[in-house]
Amino acid sequence: MSSKSKHSSGLFYSLIGVILVLAIVLVVNRIVGASGAKLDLTEKGLYTLSDGTKNILSELETPITLRFYATKDSELVGPDDKAFIRRIGDLLKEYRKAAPSGKVKLEFIDPEPFSEEVDDARYNGMRPFVSSSGEEVFRGLTIEQLEERFAIPLIQRGNEPMLEYDISRAISRFGDKELPVIGLMTDLALRGYTPPRNPQQPFMQQQQQQGTPPWLLYEELQRDYRVREFGTTSAQKIGEEVKALVIVHPNSIVDEVEYEIDQYLLRGGSIIAFLDSFSELSQMPPQTGNSSSLPKLLPAWGWTFEPADVVVDSEYGAKVAADVVQPAILRVPRAGINKDGGPVTDQLQSVDMIYTGAFYPEEEGPEGVKKEILMQSSTSAGTSSPFALQNYMRELQTAFQGGQKLDAFDFDATGNTYVLGLRLTGSFNTAFPDGRPGKDEEGSAETGEEGKAEEEKPVEDDKDHLKESVQDSAVILFADSDMLY
Repeated sequence: MSSKSKHSSGLFYSLIGVILVLAIVLVVNRIVGASGAKLDLTEKGLYTLSDGTKNILSELETPITLRFYATKDSELVGPDDKAFIRRIGDLLKEYRKAAPSGKVKLEFIDPEPFSEEVDDARYNGMRPFVSSSGEEVFRGLTIEQLEERFAIPLIQRGNEPMLEYDISRAISRFGDKELPVIGLMTDLALRGYTPPRNPQQPFMQQQQQQGTPPWLLYEELQRDYRVREFGTTSAQKIGEEVKALVIVHPNSIVDEVEYEIDQYLLRGGSIIAFLDSFSELSQMPPQTGNSSSLPKLLPAWGWTFEPADVVVDSEYGAKVAADVVQPAILRVPRAGINKDGGPVTDQLQSVDMIYTGAFYPEEEGPEGVKKEILMQSSTSAGTSSPFALQNYMRELQTAFQGGQKLDAFDFDATGNTYVLGLRLTGSFNTAFPDGRPGKDEEGSAETGEEGKAEEEKPVEDDKDHLKESVQDSAVILFADSDMLY
């Protein structure tokens, strides 16, 4: 594999890690959030370094310094905080251990009140919190290389699962002169939504119109990548500068756009797609359709997706009351996650999915494409329509309000598992053997966006049509998009 391919592959799997970690931390928890469930990102313990971190450390050429500021005074820091500080110290020692000799230096500093260390902590951007006794307590970290410095001003216990990600992201950014480009294709308002202003409306009514802020996922991706947006209804070429294409709930996708995705993949591009049988978030403004698929591409990849089927699972379903399970809100445990899934799943202990669909294999899959199941349901699962499930939720709410008990949702478990996430790698064939769809019709190319519209880049002529991969590529598919919010 060429160095360029290795670099692109590394970016792709780092991106996967960002998305999935954020999916776990920020999963929609309107119903299961009160259960008190805690996250554990690894099977062996929180601070077993991921393969992604080890890869970043193995490529270090210039030494870095991890400087940990932590107040240890027993009168200011309780036993739980002391244990937390020890865990952070253990994590930092793992960084030193995993890096080439001498490439990671550690400094542990205890900023005692009124000391020079306090001044040093403040100078380096640390932000203290106030203890119950009114004293300032420091617990932050700087990551330094030569003249560059990244700071984590305050490490809170609630952010512990994200600490490795934050440190490794900072290390990977040293020396970067230009951010890599990723593509984003979605019918959801990941970048936020501002309702159009109607000058005919009274001022107060205009003020009451509510928009939506950008998704935290979108903001996080912008920190590490140049996000280039692609539409779902007009075709534009996805260039080789796009290191990975993220597709989220493409409800309105047309054949011409699927063709551009197809050709991007055959040129060696990498794709991660979040489809949905019933997206609850599609009802947020601006509203779009509930279901999404890639109807032309999936069969060519050896799979189908039924937008009308929602997976229900009595074993993985979330408890919405002491004795009531909502089988369409899944908390997929470690048993349903591929423990050998590499950087995509190796840190996931559980994943929450709402009204998720499933992928079904074709009888004969394409040669040259390797499949790997990343997530699946239990054998106590079946499928139902989203409308039957919504009716059940309304009945359940009415029963709760009236102090009545409602029977469990009735469905037929098939005894089979349902594929919720998978990875495809290898050499693909085109989903468009006859070439570009609508090539005999006059069409237009949509303008790309990178925050704002760019100069129009027209699609290629049909003479550039590829029928098979010119190099191996990868596709990762998930059957739910709500998991990202």
